[in-house]
Amino acid sequence: MGRGLAQGYALVPAPPSCQDAFARRLKQFLRALPPGIKIVTVNGNIRDSRLPLADDLHGLPLLVVEHPATQPILFHWAYHSSFLSLVAVRLPGAPESDSFSGHWMPSWHSSPPVWAEEVWDFSRDLEVGDRFRLLPRRVFSQAKIDGKWIAKRWSGLRRPPRKTRRGLASIIIPCWNGLSYTKQCLASVLKRTDGPHEIIVVDNGSVDGTARYVRSLKNPKIRLIRNSDNRGFPRAVNQGMRAAKGDYFVWLNSDAIVTDGWLGRMVGWAERSSRVGAVGPSSNMPGISFQAYEGAPKTGKIQSFAKAISDINDGRSMWVPLITGFCFLVKREAVDRIGFLDERFGLGIYEDYDYCLRLRQAGYALLTAQDVFVHHAWHKTFEHNGLGGPAIAANNRDLFIHKWCRLAMDFLDGFGNSRAFMLKTPGKLRRSR
Repeated sequence: MGRGLAQGYALVPAPPSCQDAFARRLKQFLRALPPGIKIVTVNGNIRDSRLPLADDLHGLPLLVVEHPATQPILFHWAYHSSFLSLVAVRLPGAPESDSFSGHWMPSWHSSPPVWAEEVWDFSRDLEVGDRFRLLPRRVFSQAKIDGKWIAKRWSGLRRPPRKTRRGLASIIIPCWNGLSYTKQCLASVLKRTDGPHEIIVVDNGSVDGTARYVRSLKNPKIRLIRNSDNRGFPRAVNQGMRAAKGDYFVWLNSDAIVTDGWLGRMVGWAERSSRVGAVGPSSNMPGISFQAYEGAPKTGKIQSFAKAISDINDGRSMWVPLITGFCFLVKREAVDRIGFLDERFGLGIYEDYDYCLRLRQAGYALLTAQDVFVHHAWHKTFEHNGLGGPAIAANNRDLFIHKWCRLAMDFLDGFGNSRAFMLKTPGKLRRSR
């Protein structure tokens, strides 16, 4: 291989000393790899100084031969890498190990999620039924290792740059009074948003001239939905999503200020994997983003600060257990699958946590785009309208706990009558005892 930068990596176990079926097929596989793939041979030691850094893997295809020696390396990289574009490779005769090609760890504290976007199965003797039911993916089963076939699949993995994807995004901005913040938000969206998009403003009965201001803009990209009273954030977002035409829905608080290139980058991260369901940005307030910058400027220098953040973190993201709803991009296909926001959360707060939990239960992953910064003034709608944010949060927290504890109890109650799961022994077996 030449001295150029690696176009991707192949993580493979050290060849066994005996020439068994696995060793022979491993050699065939390595010979069949196209140029540009850097082969990393491992023995299971995550402290091996020859291993690439997790940062070297960002956005590059990673072929991993399923083997006990590669598994700890893969999980180590998953802990420290923002994104793994993983392909699992199965070879006949491989030693028994947990299959990471179907691996999903629901506990955020135990591990980030690991899965294979594609599975290249050269064994043909392994069952692929239930193992792939949890997370549907493309499984390619081959009778032999074919260099041309691998090169063709590899070229398909070399995805174009993120910004070439340009599906329509529907930006949904609920608002209730607070016209000065709505003006700042809309001005930033109109000036800083890249890629095809539409803007849907849902006015929850504002009495400060918000609807009149939105109409005065006379911008063909902006649609106004006018409610006669305040119907709350979840219901307003649902109204916007029902009216939206986009492939992506972006919920955006009216007291947020977006920055250059924010939408294109977030859409790009959403399209990096079919398993990504939603994407959020970094921000300025702890508690609203898993990457928050407490020293971020509040007014005039937001754009220059965001540019610096984007440059420093270009091409970086992180898996997160939840995304707050102040700036929340979700794929239409995910909404079609799990439904809209739960309107029982009234004026808002905790409806985003609830939605993240539903997304994760459906098998979707959540990302924070570390190369996107969106400023948020935080709960200005509540403050402007004289509402007690802490009291609403406490009430909705109880609602969240009650909802999910009740669902857990319903699940457990289904196993209450264990006799319902007892099967009768066939008469032939009873007679043979």
